[in-house]
Amino acid sequence: MIALNQRLKIEQNLILRRKLFAKIVQFSFEELKEYLSETLGSAFVKLDAEMEETHLPRSELVSDSDGSLSREIISCLPLARLDDTTGSVAEFLAFNLDNNGHLLVTVEEVEQRFNVEREVVYKAIQALKDIGPEGVLLGTVTGFGDNAAYVQPDIVIDVKNDEFVVEVKEIDIAHYLSWKPAQRGMLAFLCDAVEKRQRLLKLLGWKIVEFNTDFLLNLMKYPRRVKMKSIAKETNLSISTVSRAVCGKYAATPRGIYSLKSFFGRGYERSLLLEAVASILKEHPNWTDLRIASELSKEGICVARRTVNKYRRIVERVRKSEKSGTVLER
Repeated sequence: MIALNQRLKIEQNLILRRKLFAKIVQFSFEELKEYLSETLGSAFVKLDAEMEETHLPRSELVSDSDGSLSREIISCLPLARLDDTTGSVAEFLAFNLDNNGHLLVTVEEVEQRFNVEREVVYKAIQALKDIGPEGVLLGTVTGFGDNAAYVQPDIVIDVKNDEFVVEVKEIDIAHYLSWKPAQRGMLAFLCDAVEKRQRLLKLLGWKIVEFNTDFLLNLMKYPRRVKMKSIAKETNLSISTVSRAVCGKYAATPRGIYSLKSFFGRGYERSLLLEAVASILKEHPNWTDLRIASELSKEGICVARRTVNKYRRIVERVRKSEKSGTVLER
């Protein structure tokens, strides 16, 4: 039998490797390149510099459509269904966020301004966390305002000779047999983890093609989203691993650079639905929710009538506020 100490050591090693694999999957290409170069030395990390030439952009400044985290959250506050007092507090808090999600006022200041109990402020804060992007109030939100950054896509999807081509930026690690025996085990693991990451990203690229051919060819206005659960089942990986592969990564497509979150996840992105419903209401303000849902389905967005109604109320509330000239004080 394996001694207890030895078994614990093996289990500890497995846990560390699982954590390392999760980190490698979550890294973007640039982050992975930097991590491996620092860990192994740049002489032992070879980048794939021979990807086929393409007219698609290799990098692009990616930011929110209107550059404002505050506006994004305020437009979605009706989904939280807060009472009037808490809603006013939440709106004030949202307006006093910077584009990284830092709160620019203290809880005490909000208490005094609205003459409310602390519990009301905390309830409003929780509402912002529920409806806002990941990292709100932690100061780790990215992609808004001046803090938007150039991104380099991990996946390139192009059309060549009337056929789709999917490429993934690759990193090769120098053959581990040239290393000392004591180092080979971990190096072999790193090589395998990097290769699995690349295979997973390539699969994600082909899934984008499979489910969004019409979108990529500009025959459909909005992309369809594939459930991560189905990807996890197909790859025999956990949903959390697939989620890490999607998070923070981008694909260059014939229609521009898109976040992988645009193509994978449950339902549809909030900003996409708001844009779609607002666009229809601008041209047809008297259409029923059912008719709007039917029109959205023609664009590849299949949502229930009640979902349309939720976003319709958001759009109408924002427009009413704009017409009345409501100005929030920072």
